[in-house]
Amino acid sequence: AEAVLNNLSGLLQRTSTDSSVDVGLTWLPLYHDMGLSFLLSGALSGCETWLAPTGAFSASPFRWLNWLSESRATLTAAPNFAYNVLGKYARRISDIDLGALRFALNGGEPIDCDGLALFLTEMARFGLDPGAAAPSYGLAESTCAVTAPVPGSGLRYDEIRDDATGSVRKQATLGHPVPGMELRLAPIDHEQSDIPGRDVGQIEIRGSSMMSGYLGEAPLDPQTWFPTGDLGYLTDDGLVVCGRVKELITVAGRNVFPTEVERVAA
Repeated sequence: AEAVLNNLSGLLQRTSTDSSVDVGLTWLPLYHDMGLSFLLSGALSGCETWLAPTGAFSASPFRWLNWLSESRATLTAAPNFAYNVLGKYARRISDIDLGALRFALNGGEPIDCDGLALFLTEMARFGLDPGAAAPSYGLAESTCAVTAPVPGSGLRYDEIRDDATGSVRKQATLGHPVPGMELRLAPIDHEQSDIPGRDVGQIEIRGSSMMSGYLGEAPLDPQTWFPTGDLGYLTDDGLVVCGRVKELITVAGRNVFPTEVERVAA
């Protein structure tokens, strides 16, 4: 329980939540750590919080925008796919007001920079501030949040050019550690870090909101760095996550991250 409270406190500090003006809205299921954390952060801060049924969002994702407009929500959260869907079919939307929204957390899966950028562009006509976009990083072992940007940062990304093909890919930056959390990059095999000019390593974390351990296993030492299994590197705008240690695909001597293949296939 202490770890959960510490994580919520750190995220509330990062988002500068003010119960006198902020309103939260989520349709995320409460059996998922992001949905549960959103609900508990509202309770801890004293903010008005709207809970929408997950099934209603699944049946009609556009209802999320209607709920945001009706509630005048300033805070919301969802995985990347939800923003992509609304951006792709935005021309079906009308008569909503997103002018109050100031922090839209995007986490739980890899960030599609082009898809999120389209969402921000399309929603601008409904008053959405592009600075509200908040790509973030977290995992259950940290009781949810590890990094998040400061409000107003918007979508920021690192561009990586492949000299062999001339292609450019964008990697979203996910902010810096929330108060109470730390991260570092552990060295990895050279063949796993095939991103030119980037010091890629395995992301390791520790802090006041870490789990005590896995069920049935020895408890973790709070001062020990925990290996997440994620690969990433650091920029001035914060952490970039580029894949999983065990999921790299080697093709013709080059490493390919599965998320890149999935994005093209989708």
